[in-house]
Parts: sequence; C-alpha cells; structure tokens
Amino acid sequence: MAGSTICGFLACQNYTTQKGAVAKAVATETKPFFKLSLAQWSFHRALQENNMDHLQFAAKAKSLGFHGIEYVNQFLKDKVEDASYLEQMNKEADQNKIKQLLIMVDGEGGLANLDKAERAEAVTNHIKWINAAKIIGCHSIRVNCFGEGESSAVSEAGIDGLSRLSEIAALYYLAML
Repeated sequence: MAGSTICGFLACQNYTTQKGAVAKAVATETKPFFKLSLAQWSFHRALQENNMDHLQFAAKAKSLGFHGIEYVNQFLKDKVEDASYLEQMNKEADQNKIKQLLIMVDGEGGLANLDKAERAEAVTNHIKWINAAKIIGCHSIRVNCFGEGESSAVSEAGIDGLSRLSEIAALYYLAML
C-alpha cells in the first residue's frame, strides 16, 4: 500500500512538473504545439437549413483557428462524383491554407453484413468516397463496420469487408505516388 501511494505521489509530481513546462512553452510560443481539425458536423444545422454553403466550410473553420477539416458525406452526396466541384473544394481549402483530412462516410451499407452480396455492395458504395478523398487530398475516410448476427460471424464479415475496402483504397493511394 505504501509503495503504491509513494508511486502515485511521484507520478502526480512528475505530471505537475510536465504540466507547468507545457503551460510555459505554450505561453511563450506563437505557434501551437499541435493543430486542430474541425468536423463539418459542427455546422450540420446551418448546412441542413441552407444557412451555410458547403464550400464556405473551409473559410469558416480557418476563421475559427483550425488547421484541418473533416467532411461529412451527407453534405456531398450529390457532388461526390463531380470532379469540378471537388476541384472547387480544393481551391477553397488552398485559399484558406487549410488541410482537408478525411470524409466521414455514413449510410453506404454494412461492411460487416453477413450476406456476401450486400457486403460486396457496401464495399462498392464506398469506392466513390475513396476516389473523392483522393482527389481532395484526404488521408482517409471514416467508415462504419456494422452487421447483425452472432458476434464471431459479424467479426469475420467485418474483417472481409474492411480488408476488401482497404485493398481498393491502397490501389487508389498507390496511384498517387
């Protein structure tokens, strides 16, 4: 008991010292020691109510001090395969000196669906998002891996769906090198 109390005390002392050092460094630095990104979902009401245009997101995030942005696919569904629109997104991000980091993808099917045909369709549905992410320079897409059934079968199906999607993504990103 005494040993754990002493170790706990020393750990807290070390944390306090580190915390003070970080605060001091932050106070003297003009650049942040890490960068923040903003999820587009933060403005979902404004976007859904047409009080904000999707193309204004980069400028808005930059004006709030963010360095990166994360898109939500529901605000791009009708533009995901529109190359000129994706180039406009690049232009907006470049003008605002902000990185486009990822696209959060929902509603494209269960990547762990036990039905092979439905799982294959879900993989296919995600390809357009991989392509869009490549065009706008994102490092990733965020997917949902879900299915219904016995957990080990769903896990196996998820491994299959994610593996197939990862193989496709690798081909897209290898083509960038």
